[in-house]
Amino acid sequence: MLENEMNVYPMTTIAISEQHATSLLDFAERPSTRTLMVLMDEALLKNAISELQQALASPPASADEARSLIANLIGSFPEKPHDAEAYAVAMAAEAELWSTEIVAEACWAITRSMKHLPTVADLAERCGSIMGRRNLLLRGALLQQDEHRRRDDEAARRARYAARRSGTGGDGA
Repeated sequence: MLENEMNVYPMTTIAISEQHATSLLDFAERPSTRTLMVLMDEALLKNAISELQQALASPPASADEARSLIANLIGSFPEKPHDAEAYAVAMAAEAELWSTEIVAEACWAITRSMKHLPTVADLAERCGSIMGRRNLLLRGALLQQDEHRRRDDEAARRARYAARRSGTGGDGA
């Protein structure tokens, strides 16, 4: 993978969610203040939910995709493992447990944060962290969707009440 591809690829399928990550994460992590928070536009929110659900449902990386990603990862470090073949097989086996996008993003992050070859545990931890963040983003998006409905219901209830009070109609007037 070229440097330009590595900078762009990891974020492409959840671009809307990443753009609004602060809002979504706040919603997921701070339940007591939800009623005071500004919500994302409903159409944008629907797209964010869709892209997150698709990203989270992506199939695991194929053996070829895993080997390619791991070869690029290993090639990013100046040192080489003692038993390169065993190391590559172990890393690829871990990579095959995750979607191609998750592994690509993990490899991208590892090459920018680690100075030495990562272990299988490092790769697994990074992939799990990325997956966990995406699940949290989806939770925040779904909670925002629920809050949109709650606010719409509340506005409709207030409108009916106001209509009944003014004698202009409404339910049961």
